[in-house]
This record gives sequence, C-alpha cells and structure tokens, in this order.
Amino acid sequence: MTTVSNILENLEKEDGLELTQLQKSLKLTKKQDKEKLGIAISALGKLGIIKNIDDDRLIINNDINFIKGRVRCSSKGYCFVVREDQEEDIYIRESNLNNAWHGDSVIVLITKQAFRRRAPEGSIQCVLKRYNDKLLAKVDSDKSTGELRAYPLDDRIPVIIELENDNENWQPNKDFIYEINITKYPIAQFNAKGSIIRE
Repeated sequence: MTTVSNILENLEKEDGLELTQLQKSLKLTKKQDKEKLGIAISALGKLGIIKNIDDDRLIINNDINFIKGRVRCSSKGYCFVVREDQEEDIYIRESNLNNAWHGDSVIVLITKQAFRRRAPEGSIQCVLKRYNDKLLAKVDSDKSTGELRAYPLDDRIPVIIELENDNENWQPNKDFIYEINITKYPIAQFNAKGSIIRE
C-alpha cells in the first residue's frame, strides 16, 4: 500500500519527478493504483504540500513551513505532535486533528506561535502514515440500527469503528475483547470501518 510518506520520500529530489517517473518508483502498474495516486497528488497539491514546476514535474513545496511529527494523545483528550526536528511539541485542538489517531505520522502547520509558557498550536494537514491497522476493542450493536460498532480499548483513540457483519444473526459478547482489522480509515464525517479478526 502506498502511503503519503512514500510519495513524499520519492519527491525529495531537487529537480522533482514527472508523474510517470513517480508511478515507476512507487512500482504502480495497475490502473486503479495509478488513479488513487492521482487523487493523492491532487489533494497534496490543494494543501500546498507539493507543487508543479515546469508544468510536468512534481516537487515538495518548501515555501510553506510544514512540520513532520508523530501524534501523541493522552487519555484525557489532550493531543500534541512530537516534532521530528526535536523542537517544542505542538498542541493540537480536537477540531484540528483531521481524523489523525494517536501514533500516526503527520504533517502539521503551526497556526499560533508559542506564547510565554504555552506551546505552539497547530493544525494537522495530512496523515503521512498510519500507526494502527489492527487494534483491540469492545464490540456492541447499535440499539436503533442493530449495526455493529467497535470501541477501541486504548482510550487515546476515542473513535467509533463501523464493522462489516456477514452474519446478521450474530451478536457480540459484551464480556469479550475483539481484535479488529481497520479496512478504511475515517475521512471527513465518515467513521472508520473494520472487520473482526478474532475474539
């Protein structure tokens, strides 16, 4: 699976890369994978993270001071980005998490500089690489719809994961813990989706 991190690592060349060169270096041969890369390139361009030069080459945009780091959340809901450059951690309000989870590698933009003893504040622009693709959770069925939902045991990830259920008659055991495979991460207003691996 190609991550934003892979894309940016390949674009860290002074002269940039043409799209076909980028597809080659990421070893993308299927039409569907190339289309997904096109969507990612378009989104990264709109965020200002990459730009076109000479109309055909893609390059990382160094005109904007984006910062790479890892999300660290507490069980009380406070979130920070620990910077790769070892500078002061950046405080992230819940509304600026943009569906990033604890442990994810992200790109952040500082929105408010540090003031007196307060940390700088920032907004997560995009997730470079996800930390969790499997997690432990309690599973319950929604009282109104009957659809299965997973609630991660790690309280630093306060999300709801909608579960695929092939057997409509199956009911989860509230005393059990389930291992969940994440099949789709949350985007915009849509919850994450997953499937149960085992009890």
